[in-house]
Amino acid sequence: MSFFNNPICTSKIFAAFIFCSLTITVYAQPLTKVLQNDSVYSTLYGFADYYGAGNAVTNKFMSAYIKNNFLDDELKQSVYDNLKDKNKLAYHLETGIGFIHKKNKWGWMVQFQNQAHSASQFGSDLFRLYFGGNAQFKGETANLDNFDFNSIQFQSLGAGLLYHNTSKKIDWQLAIMPSIVKGQTAYKANSDGGLYTSSLSDSLYFDMNVAANFSDTATRKFSAWNGTGMMTDIYFRFGEDKNWLVTISLTNLGNVSWNAKSGSLLIDTNYAYTGIEIANILDSITLQINGTEEYKNSLLNYTTDNFTTTLPSVIDMMVQKSFANDNLHLGIGFRNVNDKVATPQFYFTSDYKLSSHLIIGANLYSGGYKPFSATLTARLSFGKFFIAPSVSFLEEIFRGNKGTATGAGVVAGWRF
Repeated sequence: MSFFNNPICTSKIFAAFIFCSLTITVYAQPLTKVLQNDSVYSTLYGFADYYGAGNAVTNKFMSAYIKNNFLDDELKQSVYDNLKDKNKLAYHLETGIGFIHKKNKWGWMVQFQNQAHSASQFGSDLFRLYFGGNAQFKGETANLDNFDFNSIQFQSLGAGLLYHNTSKKIDWQLAIMPSIVKGQTAYKANSDGGLYTSSLSDSLYFDMNVAANFSDTATRKFSAWNGTGMMTDIYFRFGEDKNWLVTISLTNLGNVSWNAKSGSLLIDTNYAYTGIEIANILDSITLQINGTEEYKNSLLNYTTDNFTTTLPSVIDMMVQKSFANDNLHLGIGFRNVNDKVATPQFYFTSDYKLSSHLIIGANLYSGGYKPFSATLTARLSFGKFFIAPSVSFLEEIFRGNKGTATGAGVVAGWRF
């Protein structure tokens, strides 16, 4: 069987790895918006948060691809202009519900959450090859290195303790919540290789190495329990009331072990074809090449066995200062997502109290999955009810087609 007739190795494999990110998977940090300084309170809260980011693929291109619309040359070129040697695309979705009760210094909490996270890194040539074919690489080798993809969806149920020290001038709180994790799905893959097309398009040389792991594909629904693990969330803050505040949060610290029905795939392939004209190897998913096969060396090894993945943990640290009688807060922070793709992110945060019921804010970010992004935030409170929405879209306004930056989130709660 020819490589190009093998369904495992067709061109769709590239899109599946790169755009499986669209499983959709923001880093909601509800504790930062739920914990209070009051000595006694109980809060029932829920949250939902979504974020997508990438340095090259634009929102317009992504929308057309998802809807299966025609991708014209202008739309493709808008992405080509942004491509670098290493490009990033990531999505995160997080939803959940929780309850906190605190009395004097001690408190307890329970929380259920569902998370899905995908992150991919891919080279410029790989993207161009999939969407534009190999004719553009006549006399050249398309570099298929620098590909890495990780995707995971899981649910967790946790219970933890809260301690609030108010006996000294420096007020501090510490919350620790371990959780049991139910793994739903996981995919991870990396590859390297190259594709050479001769200047006359009469020869083709292909070399590809792929390593992939994935959870049991027989059950992928929300109810699927394909892996088990543990994780811990830690939240710590200290500061001087109405003056300054430092917050540190560590979330998703843990891993998941996937069951023995999980799959492992290794592909090591070398092909050479001559005496044919190959203008575009991607014209057909089941392309048949009828030239002279000079040589081939293909190794495909598929096994089922356990494997372990590290959860996409997040470290977030922020220093905040109060101004204007505690109505204005300005802060700087650092965040890093451990998913092998994101770079350290630095951010500036601000919020202003317009009234006793409304606080508005804006955050600017540099790093992560792209050079720049921004978020608008708000917090509204009416009696015992509060809601804190956020939206990320500003880069599309300020910089146009310079990548993907979109997201929205909300934390809402009722205090008893």
